[in-house]
Amino acid sequence: MARLHLVGSHSKFGFHVNNTIGSTPQINDWCDDWIEFFRNHRLRFQVQKIKEAYNDETIETLGLRLEEKLPYLFSNCTIKPALLHGGMEMLLHFYITLTAQAYFK
Repeated sequence: MARLHLVGSHSKFGFHVNNTIGSTPQINDWCDDWIEFFRNHRLRFQVQKIKEAYNDETIETLGLRLEEKLPYLFSNCTIKPALLHGGMEMLLHFYITLTAQAYFK
């Protein structure tokens, strides 16, 4: 299955159209680098949505701290662009959440 999603893959991270997870928009603009893509189009976007919804400045501070740690969190990973299903993205979110919680304790 993993090899199937690499077929026809791009050399960049993103997708040619934006989509949604439920009612939440997902921006998929192309980026050369995984950390850049994740930081700009996933993490910052979600932090901003939480900040706006709950008027919570703390989330922005924590988001910035996490952004600074992204290179470290992914330092032992080789990440290649591939088509990713929403279910797999949920697993990635879960992994990053657990890793960040352990790191910031």
